[in-house]
Amino acid sequence: MTYGLQDLLERMDHNLAEHACHLHRTHAPMTVEESADILISDSGLADDTFNIVARARFTEQTAAARIDDVIAATRATKRPFSWWVGPTSTPNDLSQLLVKAGLPASDPESAMWIDLNETVNPTADNVPQLRVDMATEPKHLVDYAAVLGHGWDPPSTTLPEFVTRTADAALLDSCPAHYLVGYVDGEPMATAEVFLSAGVAGIYAVMTAATHRRRGFGTSMMAAALELARAYDHPIVVLQASAEGEQLYRTLGFHTSGAYLEHPIR
Repeated sequence: MTYGLQDLLERMDHNLAEHACHLHRTHAPMTVEESADILISDSGLADDTFNIVARARFTEQTAAARIDDVIAATRATKRPFSWWVGPTSTPNDLSQLLVKAGLPASDPESAMWIDLNETVNPTADNVPQLRVDMATEPKHLVDYAAVLGHGWDPPSTTLPEFVTRTADAALLDSCPAHYLVGYVDGEPMATAEVFLSAGVAGIYAVMTAATHRRRGFGTSMMAAALELARAYDHPIVVLQASAEGEQLYRTLGFHTSGAYLEHPIR
């Protein structure tokens, strides 16, 4: 592995935080508040998918006061937020402190990584009926949002609006995000995203339409995402996985090193 484990986890956390805010930076009234010890990304939408608190670097002495500050600031917006706590968040008991402050924790998601230079053929079997395209025009992003939004429970009504607002930046050659859409007979049925930041490729939004699950589309989308990361010379690939997803990613050669917890702020 190119990086030491602690360095890798720091890069993973940076990738997640930047993924949460990179489109916000140039789309007012979206905002990004970033200091040495916290990042707060606010889309202006009433959806905690796009309103994120991340990269907490509090000390034991400052944690209680800073937690109160962040909760007050986010609640003042009257919009929901999600606070992500990862393996490098500090202090080490941050998640417990957030629970004490009234922010319950979700089920943990595994922090996973793979080094494509040390893995033999980390690809899935090809699914002939699935055509995978990288988004190069607004229609691709509309299709991406349709599949991903309907895959959430409940389905997202704000994802199409977010995609519409940010499509211009998302389709720039300089954008670190690369969106993949899987089509069956011309209809969008699966998604994945590859986000290049902090020297690693983050994999996000691996989703298959409910009508087409358990046909190998998810593994094929992951294979396409890994191939894209390799093509962009980012052999270290990271992701956050549910308990169900972790089993799939292990079969592709991913390792688990810690976990992420999501704390909703309502």
